[in-house]
Amino acid sequence: MTLDFADTRKLLDQLRVSGGEFFKGIMHLEEDDHRFYVLDADHYWSRLDDTFQETATKLQTDLIQVTKMLANSMKQSTLLSEADTRDLGKWTKSIRASLRLRRFDAWDTQVLNDEGIVLGVQPPGQSDTTPIHPVKARQIFERDIANLDGLVDLLDVPPMLSTDEWRSNPQATVEYEPDTAFVMMQIDPQKPDLEDLYNTIKVWDSVRSRSPGKEKRTNWRSTGICGRNAEGLATQCEVTT
Repeated sequence: MTLDFADTRKLLDQLRVSGGEFFKGIMHLEEDDHRFYVLDADHYWSRLDDTFQETATKLQTDLIQVTKMLANSMKQSTLLSEADTRDLGKWTKSIRASLRLRRFDAWDTQVLNDEGIVLGVQPPGQSDTTPIHPVKARQIFERDIANLDGLVDLLDVPPMLSTDEWRSNPQATVEYEPDTAFVMMQIDPQKPDLEDLYNTIKVWDSVRSRSPGKEKRTNWRSTGICGRNAEGLATQCEVTT
């Protein structure tokens, strides 16, 4: 797993566990038969005490945080498309509705007809006004949390290597490690100023903050960035300024 998605996976796992505990605590609610009459959207929600309602609200906030992280990452994904972005929105709304003991429904354009005669067209839409018992709500919650988990699996794929790179090292992968500095520069014996710049970067990486009362200098470590030295790394690529 790349480090970029470690926090996302952790938050998603926490949401799954906390959501399971929430539903476990409200399974005692009696289910009403509403085949012959319409129930209010908050029919089951209104039966929860303040503690459970606050817990559900907190879970919805955590859900939105996970969704933001996934949505930002999907913009750079080579495996996912606009259809996956729409799925993310649908699953998020479905999970949020389940935490309020409601069912989220969405539908495409529907053609209304009678024996082959087109009577009209119903535009696409969505709704979350159907109340559902905690048993059904938990099933929907677990289903769509699993969908989000599968989305993370697709996002957590390192960029592909070129054919030549893979042939030279079949075990290699490319991963981006956050908070890591990568500096590439030209080295030319005929340009001593480049050597001075190179030494400055190396010194800046090695300087550590002194004890109180003495001189303090900023370096990679003090900014939370890990500078790694790849001196002597062979490359046949053209270096440009």
